[in-house]
Amino acid sequence: MKTIGIDDLTHKELKNLCKAHKKTIVEFLRYGVVYFKKTGIDPEHSIDESPQKAIKELTRRVDQIIGVIKAQEQDKMNPLLEQLMMLVRRSEILLNDAPKESTFKAVLSRTEEMIDADQKHHLEQLETQHKYYKEQLDTQQQTNANTIKKLGEVLARLDKMAET
Repeated sequence: MKTIGIDDLTHKELKNLCKAHKKTIVEFLRYGVVYFKKTGIDPEHSIDESPQKAIKELTRRVDQIIGVIKAQEQDKMNPLLEQLMMLVRRSEILLNDAPKESTFKAVLSRTEEMIDADQKHHLEQLETQHKYYKEQLDTQQQTNANTIKKLGEVLARLDKMAET
């Protein structure tokens, strides 16, 4: 245990504080050391650094910050939120109105069927035309063969006539 020297006025005030808080001088000094250590307040300037004053100042600053945040929320965030909600609603409406995958598959399937039918029809037309032109060719070849035969006969007669 150590002894400290303090003036009479300080000793009297210390005793009054101890009595008011129901502590011994040793307890009061121990708690005082812990208090100044935890708060970081310089005891020499503690009158200027009142915790209540600091709390009031912090409360005032926090209230100012909250006011700014509320103003930002009112002016910026709420309109943005409303626009976002409208966009979500519009997107949902558009998605509900948009054709479904099954519709695209049905259209694609029907288109493929139509293409297949068109190709089949086109092939049938080509086969019909081929048959027609082949018949025309056969007929023309037959006509040409008959004509050549007749020309051959005419030539043979002409040769006979020329001999006679």
